[in-house]
Amino acid sequence: MSKRQACIDAITHRNAADASRIGRLGTHAFRHTHRSWLDAVGTPIAVQQKMMRHTDIRTTMNIYGDVVTDEMTTAGNKVARLAFLPNGAEAERNGSSGRTRTTLHFRNMLKTRK
Repeated sequence: MSKRQACIDAITHRNAADASRIGRLGTHAFRHTHRSWLDAVGTPIAVQQKMMRHTDIRTTMNIYGDVVTDEMTTAGNKVARLAFLPNGAEAERNGSSGRTRTTLHFRNMLKTRK
């Protein structure tokens, strides 16, 4: 990429960030997004390291590795059901998702707190 094109890209990104009111948006943020997407689709960490051009795999794992996976979201939802739903543990043992009940329960909790 030429220096001229790099300047144009930087200006384009700055204008987009200003227009969307999200603040400064550096191009480095896209590296983190790219790494997150690689992880989300199950790309092996060694492949991610090579694609990110990191000489040390610890850079890929430690600096770019703080990603919320689907497994983490699922685990968090299960714990929330146990903690906040009546019969939450029973629902987990029976294998029911309880998503609709969970959503309704949390909405009702929020309404009562207002």
